[in-house]
Amino acid sequence: MLGILVIISGAGWVGVNHLVWLPMAEPMLGFLGTAAIVTIYKLVYRSKHDPLTGLANREALITMIQRALHQAASQPVITVFMGIDRFKVINESLGHQAGDQVLRAIVYT
Repeated sequence: MLGILVIISGAGWVGVNHLVWLPMAEPMLGFLGTAAIVTIYKLVYRSKHDPLTGLANREALITMIQRALHQAASQPVITVFMGIDRFKVINESLGHQAGDQVLRAIVYT
């Protein structure tokens, strides 16, 4: 005789011919929920950070500056911008891979 697979709603248990009970639905839902949360987090992170350096991109930086200005209305907010002189020369003469390495070295030091 073929076994019949029954899902008891609410309990998350699966029974085969009412003889063997295996917890199946709850771990599956937990796994799918966790995978969805991780995927959403990665998408949000990628939309707000530079893939090469991991630093906040322009949109995220502007949002952070605006938030700081609204929160600290009576205190000064200091923002520092740094430029790399002659970076175009590095990219054009040594190649984009060398330019990427220079950017990573500056960010991580």
